[in-house]
Amino acid sequence: MKSKILILALIFIFFFTGCYEKKTIYEELNNYQPINPFPEKNIHNITLYFPNKDLNYLVPEIREVDIRDQPIEKIIIEELLKGTQNEELTSLIPPEARLISTDIVGKVIYLNFSKELIKESMSEKEEALVLYSIINSAAQIENVEKVQILIEGEAREVFYKYFTIDKPKAPSSLIINNKYVSPISTVIKYYDNIIDQNYIEVANLFHINGDKNINYYTMKSYFQDYYGNISKYLVKEYKINNYDKFVDIYVVLELFYNNDMNKKRQEQEFILILKNGKFKINEILNKNFLINIK
Repeated sequence: MKSKILILALIFIFFFTGCYEKKTIYEELNNYQPINPFPEKNIHNITLYFPNKDLNYLVPEIREVDIRDQPIEKIIIEELLKGTQNEELTSLIPPEARLISTDIVGKVIYLNFSKELIKESMSEKEEALVLYSIINSAAQIENVEKVQILIEGEAREVFYKYFTIDKPKAPSSLIINNKYVSPISTVIKYYDNIIDQNYIEVANLFHINGDKNINYYTMKSYFQDYYGNISKYLVKEYKINNYDKFVDIYVVLELFYNNDMNKKRQEQEFILILKNGKFKINEILNKNFLINIK
């Protein structure tokens, strides 16, 4: 008899306890907000930069994107890799290139691309257009001031051949809707006039403040003493550190003297400034030679 009473008591406790637990679970479920199977889009305008058809400059392209699922920096670069939607523009970024990862540290964004971003053959102007289409597009992100491009997780000294990317780069306003001007063209004019001994034209390549008077005879003597009887030159390589109003370009040359009988290697750093659509020489630096006319 006692065992029957005990069994009935256990059944009674189990029944009411189970009901209470179910009621509690149902009440907790009712506290959750319903999940919308079709979440609202988060539309955002981004600016991408693509070359014009003639490959002379970059043009901004406004694009609407949904940023609800991914970080905006990733969306910007992936949209850039898709290419332009404007028939008047084009894209020079290889279609095989992939974005591996993005990371923002302080005011620098690190963009890690696959090796397909690097092409073996590209002109200086084309390289500038590709590089700054990436940099200018990425730099629109809030609080980002510079962009560091990595290839397969590694920093490179140069992008393709002409522009350095070993350090984070600031965006360029100069390349937007302004025809690209090659910095090396000023260096070539400089040496062409040195060989022709046209020292007036050499002097005209320098940026000189309006209140600065220059003595051309002094300048002629200066160049003659340094370059002597140079007969020809050869640009072996050059690296451009940035493209904006001020440009820093490192040049390696071979200078030939005495009717090509002798030659020497010359490494120089040219600091250029853009004036009236042309780059002027602000400074020339190397171990034994300094010109600074301001």
